[in-house]
Amino acid sequence: MPLLYRATILTHHYVSKVYTYFYMSYLGVDGCKAGWLAIRLEPDSSWSAAIFSDFESLVKTQGDFRLLLVDIPIGLRDTGPEERLCDTAARKILPVKLKPSVFRAPSRNAIYHSDYHKASIENFKHTGKKLSRQVWGIVPKIKEVDTYMRKHIATFAKRIKESHPEVCFHMLSSGKIIYPKSNYLGIKKRESLLQKIFPRTPEIIYHILSKYSLREVGYDDILDALVLAITSSISNKGLISIPENPEIDSFGLPMQILTSSGSGLEL
Repeated sequence: MPLLYRATILTHHYVSKVYTYFYMSYLGVDGCKAGWLAIRLEPDSSWSAAIFSDFESLVKTQGDFRLLLVDIPIGLRDTGPEERLCDTAARKILPVKLKPSVFRAPSRNAIYHSDYHKASIENFKHTGKKLSRQVWGIVPKIKEVDTYMRKHIATFAKRIKESHPEVCFHMLSSGKIIYPKSNYLGIKKRESLLQKIFPRTPEIIYHILSKYSLREVGYDDILDALVLAITSSISNKGLISIPENPEIDSFGLPMQILTSSGSGLEL
């Protein structure tokens, strides 16, 4: 068991008591075609990156981390027409062209169906909204993380947190990134930002592209996992919660998106 102590941490908006572990590694995780891409950063600027076929094996292999940020909804509504407050709040702070990157999270009742049409009907029954094909494409990963977090909530609720790459890019760039990753300038702005914060960024990108094919992981997946890893690594300076006072779902999981309060860098 890791040594731990009870501490009071001042974040950007609030003071909260948490258990702080003497783990020093920071992870950013993004879903990809082959499973999950995990990028791990250490305090001495060393790093590692790997793809895991499932979330459970990722956590078992990388379990000695201080904070893991993952781009997947954690904490879901069971029923009701309202969106998660974290999604509506995150969408509000993003520029117009990036707002669609924050999708409406499905209801928990819908994600445990294996058939799209049945899941969509179930989602409509509980929320008044059908599932889009885009959301259905990541439902298996939402289900995977939801199942794992519900089973291991006592161990990992404070060390595995939801984040969103575009929100992180927005905050770290002080709102200067306004183009999506489908835009060449959008890609270059993100690369420049990541390299200014973490100079070994090109090594990580080259390593992943050399080790894996684009059929396994996309270039955008690499940028997303890396910005989450970088955001995780500066968590000792205080991350902010969107919203400030997160809702708690029926299983005790917070519905929140963690991000930094900014980098102070000029792009």
